[in-house]
Amino acid sequence: MSRHKHHAGEVVDEIAPGHPSAEQDPVAFELGKVETKMKGVVDWYRREVGGLETRGSGRVTPSLLDGVRVTVSSGRTSKLDEIATIGVREGNILVITVFDESDMKGVKTALQSDRYSFVPQTVDQRTLRIPIPRPTAETRQELAKAAARLAEDARIKIRTARESGMKAFKAEGITDKRDPSHVKCQKLTDDHIAEVDKLLQTAKQTLG
Repeated sequence: MSRHKHHAGEVVDEIAPGHPSAEQDPVAFELGKVETKMKGVVDWYRREVGGLETRGSGRVTPSLLDGVRVTVSSGRTSKLDEIATIGVREGNILVITVFDESDMKGVKTALQSDRYSFVPQTVDQRTLRIPIPRPTAETRQELAKAAARLAEDARIKIRTARESGMKAFKAEGITDKRDPSHVKCQKLTDDHIAEVDKLLQTAKQTLG
C-alpha cells in the first residue's frame, strides 16, 4: 500500500484496485470499476475488429458470425451460436441451422442489418446458407471504415467510464485534477484508448 493525500489534507493508505480491502476505500474501489469497464470495451473492440479482419482476409469460418446478436421469439437477445449451429460448406458458404424455427425471422433480421449486410438464403424452415464472396478492394475499404467507426464508439465508451469515475471522486469531495485519483483515472483512459488506436492501425494495415 502507498500513502495517498485526500482533499482535506488527510493522508490515508491507498489500496490498489482488486486488493481484498479495496471496498473499504471508495476511491480505490471506483478506480477498479473504471479499469474493469475500460478493459471490457477494449476486449469488445478486439473481437469486433477481429471479425472484420477475418472478413477482409477472405477466410470463411464460423467466427465471421461471432458478433451477431439475435432478438429471439421470446423477446430476449442471444448470441447466434446459442440458438443455432454454424458450419462451413464448400469452403465459402456459411450454413446456419436454428434449434427453434420460430427464431428464423430474428436471425435473418440480424444478418441483414446494416452492421453485417449478409445475404442469407433460405434452405428450409430451420436452415440458412450465406455464400461469402471473395472480398474486393472496395469491400476491404468499407471494412476499414467500419473498424474506424467502431474504434470511435470504443473511445466514447472509455471516456464515459472516465467521466463516471470523475463524478464518483467529486462525490467524495475530490475535485483537484492534480489529485492522484484523477491522474490515475486519466492514465487509464489514455492507456486504453491507445490500445484501441493500436488495434485500429493493425486492422487498417491488414485490410489495406
